[in-house]
Amino acid sequence: MKRTCSLLLCIVMLATLCACGQSVGIIGGADGPTTVIVTEKQPPETASPTAPPATEAPVVFFTPALPEVSGEQDPFNRTWVEMQRADFWLELCDDPQAIRMTAEEIADYNDSLHNVNGTKVEKLSAWPSVLSYTELCDLLDRYGEMPAASYYTPDGRITADQEVEMGTNRNEGAVGNENFVRYGFLTENLIMRTFPSAVPLYDSPDTWEYDKAAETALKLWEPVLVLHTSMDGEWLLVQAYDYLGWVETEKVALCDREYWQTLCDAMKTDYLTVLAPRLAMDGSFYMPGQENVILKMGTVLPLVLKETESDNATADNCHIVLLPRRAEDGTLETYTARIPKSEDVTVGSLPFTTENLLRQVFKLLGHRYGWGGTAEGWDCSSICQDAYRTVGLFLPRNSGNQRRLPGWHNVENTPAADKQALLETLLPGAMLELKGHQTMYIGTFEGESYVIHATHGVYDAKGDFYNANSVIVSSVEAFRSNGKSLMANFRGFSMPEAR
Repeated sequence: MKRTCSLLLCIVMLATLCACGQSVGIIGGADGPTTVIVTEKQPPETASPTAPPATEAPVVFFTPALPEVSGEQDPFNRTWVEMQRADFWLELCDDPQAIRMTAEEIADYNDSLHNVNGTKVEKLSAWPSVLSYTELCDLLDRYGEMPAASYYTPDGRITADQEVEMGTNRNEGAVGNENFVRYGFLTENLIMRTFPSAVPLYDSPDTWEYDKAAETALKLWEPVLVLHTSMDGEWLLVQAYDYLGWVETEKVALCDREYWQTLCDAMKTDYLTVLAPRLAMDGSFYMPGQENVILKMGTVLPLVLKETESDNATADNCHIVLLPRRAEDGTLETYTARIPKSEDVTVGSLPFTTENLLRQVFKLLGHRYGWGGTAEGWDCSSICQDAYRTVGLFLPRNSGNQRRLPGWHNVENTPAADKQALLETLLPGAMLELKGHQTMYIGTFEGESYVIHATHGVYDAKGDFYNANSVIVSSVEAFRSNGKSLMANFRGFSMPEAR
């Protein structure tokens, strides 16, 4: 019988006991509902004031069961089928709907991250409007002057000419003594790249799913600072709030700083957040191509509050939002579009509760692993970042940056038993960092802790490999390629919380 059935039985029995003159109570615990205490109701006090008070001897009636599992345990991930649902883990939480941070606390937390060393989070509005020669050259050299000669391309090992071409296209010779910063927004989803080139770079011919020149996926409406233009004019060096890199010129729309700031502010006050992993826009007779617009989880869209119709259709039962497009001269144009209220979106952000966070990250379960967001997928740190974006928290991008969040705890030299005891004190949503990998803690069941993560795969105790290439749930006792468990590789954890 599932735990929910146990709770219903508990309610029925409590009602029966009360009707029979019994006094009842429930003791709570960290692992879920607990023990029902039954005592005899005492009659009204009639003894003299000096008589000793009557004592009540509690009797343990029964303990409702934890969520049950069925079938065979997966030998690689050490999971059962029931564990593939957010509800399983929410049943183990004391108060999954409790507010963990208020909107004001979240705003303060977001605003503080640019001051935390190592997060690489930038407060774009605080950047100067002009960069010196040295400042811009330092940014251009962030990833080196040209790709390493050890890389492969789809046509084989990278050639010397390709190396020089990618390096030269950075256009360092065009850097002046004064370099004016421009302001823009992304008009579609894209992959930010290491160099101003679309040529993929692989560590070996067999690792073509891992384009090492793909830095991160960025979303439509992402505000950026435009710092430099490539020699061929087809690429822009931009700074997003969490990353620096090259993006296609044709996917950036420019505007003046004042309008840019107005729109940035609007996306913190009157906005819509996409909760679905992917949301496809409806087509339009007036905006051809709108049906090709895909909105990914965590996308923030400015809301238009006073429109009564859009696209020659009523605004009833719809949210009216602004969408960006690039005009022929490269400047920003906006137009209104309808998103039905039946879609998986929310006005503003979701309240930051354990339930909301777990339900969001479990929407990504089974989605394709994609290094840097390639293949329209998610990698280990981006599932954490996108799930947290839906509750209003804008975290650093990579696992190495996320480990620099305030309150990060180093447990690299902690014994496994102590690590397990520590995990059981954490709230679901804590990010557990391994070397080169990020996971999200979802709970502990029968003394064993579990995570959700985007991964290439895991191993069993015999060394056999489970090829996942997707978002999966695993026990921390599953193995990595180095022959050690996730627990043994667990180096530290961080969890956003009010400061």
